[in-house]
This record gives sequence, C-alpha cells and structure tokens, in this order.
Amino acid sequence: MAETWNVRETPEGVPITWKGKPLRYRINWSGLNSDRRFRINQALEAVAPKVGSGCLNNGQTSLTPANGEEVAGYTGTAGESNIYVRAISFTEVGAPPGAVGHCDVWWQQGEYKGAVIFFNTDMYGDAYWGQLEHFKAVAYHEAGHAVGLQHVSSINQVMYGTWPHDAPYQPGDLQGLAVLKAAR
Repeated sequence: MAETWNVRETPEGVPITWKGKPLRYRINWSGLNSDRRFRINQALEAVAPKVGSGCLNNGQTSLTPANGEEVAGYTGTAGESNIYVRAISFTEVGAPPGAVGHCDVWWQQGEYKGAVIFFNTDMYGDAYWGQLEHFKAVAYHEAGHAVGLQHVSSINQVMYGTWPHDAPYQPGDLQGLAVLKAAR
C-alpha cells in the first residue's frame, strides 16, 4: 500500500512540530495576483488549526523578520515561528527549474523555528498558472511542508511528491497533521 502520511522527524524519530505556537506569516505580494494571494492565505489558514495553532500577521508585505535579518534565497534563518512567502525565479536561488514550489524550513532541538515558501515565477505563464485549483494544491502542499509534513508515495494525497492532489488535505495528509498536533 502506498504511504499516505509522513512527518519530519529528529534523528531520534521524534516528530518535529511547531508545538502549538501561533504561525506568523508574512507574504511578499509582488509577483502574486489577488487570486493567488487568496489561495496562499487559504492554505495557511487551513493548516494552522490542524497542528494546534493559529495564524497571525496575515497579509504583511515585509520579508524582514523582527530581528532585522533579511530572508533571501536559501540562506539565513527565518524569525522564530515565522513563515515567509515569496515569488522568485528558481534559477536565482538554485532550485530545480521545473519545480513550481519549494519550502525551506529551520528547526532547532526538534522544534520548528521558521520557514520560507517559494513559488517559481519561471512557471507563472498564464497557460499554466491560470489553473487556480492547481495553484491552490501547490499552496496547500508547501504549507504542509512548512509545518512538518514530508512527501508521500500515495498519489491521492496533497503531499504526493510530484504533482499534488487537489486541495483540501486528504485522509492521509490529515493523519500526518494529527501526528504533528499530538507531538506538540
């Protein structure tokens, strides 16, 4: 049977979780039209309660955490409990050029400290990104990574590794989120 859920774990096998703290997120709106912004908000607002959290800072445009350290590419650290969302050419940050989304996460001692979700502007042609339901699936997929879900081999789940199933989260995705919530 295909794997239906998978969570990020410490080397000792302990699930890495936000431990119930509020998910603070800031979105850089450049390169994202209103429909795409709505889908990203929707994904983050959907994932937060499933891991025992809530969302704060909806809609801020800054990519600079409170400590003043700027989030750029795959370097640096995001501020504690913050998720940053940005649209960027993946050729600029060295990600696989065919990927449509990516999430980098930071954790310390088994607890997440932050994440950056990237959407690939190289793939934003109207013919492709006009399909808002697919963009929604990618947004849910990357939000799942941001709170600790990993890829799975079941094509019926949002967290399938290659082409996400349509959102919202499917039974296997929900089982993985429940494991993360219980681990907090």
